[in-house]
Amino acid sequence: MNRIIRLELVFKYRVWGGTRLKQYFNCDIPTDKAGEAWAISAHKNGDCQSITKK
Repeated sequence: MNRIIRLELVFKYRVWGGTRLKQYFNCDIPTDKAGEAWAISAHKNGDCQSITKK
């Protein structure tokens, strides 16, 4: 089966963070101090979740 799987971005708070990621990703970010955006990850501290509908 060939299907596109869309993932939810994981935003990480960092002391150097700000609001610039909002303009790059054009989406709501839960904090104004997001310093990193994990687009694809399988990490215990930021595992991406699928938002693809079955």
